[in-house]
Amino acid sequence: MRIFAAVNFTDDFKREIKNTIESLKSQSESGNFTRDENLHLTLVFLGEARDLEKIKASMNEIDCMPFKIKLSGCSSFKRGNSSLYYASLEKNSILNEIQKQLSLSLKSKGFYIEDREFKPHITLGREVVFSGPKLNIKPAEMEVTKLSLMKSERLSGKLTYTEVFYKLLK
Repeated sequence: MRIFAAVNFTDDFKREIKNTIESLKSQSESGNFTRDENLHLTLVFLGEARDLEKIKASMNEIDCMPFKIKLSGCSSFKRGNSSLYYASLEKNSILNEIQKQLSLSLKSKGFYIEDREFKPHITLGREVVFSGPKLNIKPAEMEVTKLSLMKSERLSGKLTYTEVFYKLLK
């Protein structure tokens, strides 16, 4: 089962991201845009993993109060003739520390975690051929109150993410 740890969003926070995706769609010739129900912030991607109890144990080790995240802008990077567009977040030392602790804990339990810098982002669209002048996102913030363990699978041909566990922050 394909698994990742993530922050899921409140409806209000998602609304601003959805508005930006609609703007991106309307100004693009083509693209594969993130479905509303799949919007999230990946903390750690585990890929194919079966030992959910070890993953849950690592998530339960996180000791943190709820904290705020804020949208800060949009950006992209080229992939051939198209681009991947994403929303970025303001720098957040708490979020970075949670991601670091979770990665280290999972590594200590035998999971393979890519060794690269954590760059928090929210994917808006892949393979996008954008024809508009510039993409903007309205500032929005939300309080993160839980971390989610998500399963990724294709159901009826659609990429679907399902929460299989969560850790409340308190």
